[in-house]
Amino acid sequence: MEQRQQSFFGQYKWYLIGIAVLVFYMVGKKNNDESGKPNEGDTVYIESTVQEPTEGVITQLKEVEPEVFKITNEEVVTAKEDSRIIATYLDGAKDTFTLQQIAVVDTTIQSENKEYRRRSGISTAIHYGLLGYWLGRPMGTGINRSAYASTDAYNRSQTGRTRMTNTATRRTVRSPRPSSTGRSGYGSGRSTRSYGG
Repeated sequence: MEQRQQSFFGQYKWYLIGIAVLVFYMVGKKNNDESGKPNEGDTVYIESTVQEPTEGVITQLKEVEPEVFKITNEEVVTAKEDSRIIATYLDGAKDTFTLQQIAVVDTTIQSENKEYRRRSGISTAIHYGLLGYWLGRPMGTGINRSAYASTDAYNRSQTGRTRMTNTATRRTVRSPRPSSTGRSGYGSGRSTRSYGG
């Protein structure tokens, strides 16, 4: 009987070893696949660097046609609170606004109102100039030539933009990556994962 058992194991030894190796491989592969998948409680984040201005701007504009304004000069100043918008109208009248006055347009005023249309025109013009960086436009975007009354005014503001970029603060922000954006590493940001507990 003992000889028969030895004969059986001797005959099928390599077959049994092969089965054991295959089972070991399959179990290990399954565990690796499961560990590579994010749990339902995991959140994948995208990290990006954001620039924020620290200096203010005094912007001068002129009305070139009814409710259409062009920037004639921009002066970078040390403090944001010193920012001003000086508008000259077609009839020669002038108005001076703070950044907050322009940023918050009174929506209770009807669009037919001349004051509303002028404010809207001023806001549109400064959005594409240096003050646009205080109104939410990313500092990585340049100023728009069409917002300026002349090439000379535009070139002077390019110098101001360089100054504002050099003095801007930089911070890293993390935001959840929408599932529709694709795999980790998509875009210019860097992916990190936060594990839920």
